[in-house]
Amino acid sequence: PRAFSLDRMPYMKNFLFIFTLLVLSACSFKSLVMPNLDYFIVSRIDKNLGLYGEQEDQVKNEIQKLLKDNVEMAKLFREDILKLDPENLDPAKGYETLKSRYITLSEQVSAIMAKQIAHFDEKQIKQFFEINRDKNEELQERIKEIEIKDYYGRYEFFLGELNQKQKDLLKSKLSLFKDLSRERLQNRLETQNKMQDIFRLQDKKQKEKEIYALFLSASTMPSTPNRRQAIQLFGEILRLLDSTQIKYFEEKRQEWVEWLDYYIKYFSSK
Repeated sequence: PRAFSLDRMPYMKNFLFIFTLLVLSACSFKSLVMPNLDYFIVSRIDKNLGLYGEQEDQVKNEIQKLLKDNVEMAKLFREDILKLDPENLDPAKGYETLKSRYITLSEQVSAIMAKQIAHFDEKQIKQFFEINRDKNEELQERIKEIEIKDYYGRYEFFLGELNQKQKDLLKSKLSLFKDLSRERLQNRLETQNKMQDIFRLQDKKQKEKEIYALFLSASTMPSTPNRRQAIQLFGEILRLLDSTQIKYFEEKRQEWVEWLDYYIKYFSSK
């Protein structure tokens, strides 16, 4: 579950989404995915930004470098995963560790995205806000239709099928999830409003600097009371673990470590 919002920084979110999906999934095609990881990431970014061919090539080169430069980060993630003890996990401490890793990556991705967005022409700027407007409307509708089962999958990715006590606990927190979704939407809107002001700047270097600062501000924003409740809730879910879920987690852990080992080996040789 989201301990802090990525929605104020959609480009970082897209990067982490595809990275997590491909690197930390149960997919068995490591030898196919790794050589094309930069392509998958850039495609996801391009879908939300509408880059021109030359910009896409520039981003791809930057992503290739980022992937190679973050082998040590992958090693840290590997250590974090191996140390995880779901039966004795401190959710607040885990959140701080995850946040620190996230901020390190976000600084790098922010620089790549800010450089390209600062050079958007009028057509791209218009498309940028159209894409975000559609996404905002989609999120507004989703908030109205939220059901608790929509949140089960976020926990089941780590733990497998939830037991009844865990489901009952999550059901009792449906209002919290709705409040978090409203916060994420509000954060998106605030960021987009600030982007409108930044796009009015004429100096591209200043524009790039302002965009970069906005992204960093979004990634380091302080935790809200609702988010602290969500972190605490995750700890309560873990205290209700059963033996089947612990076994499932250990199997998932092994898959993640295998993927990270492959990533480290592949990009260390580049």
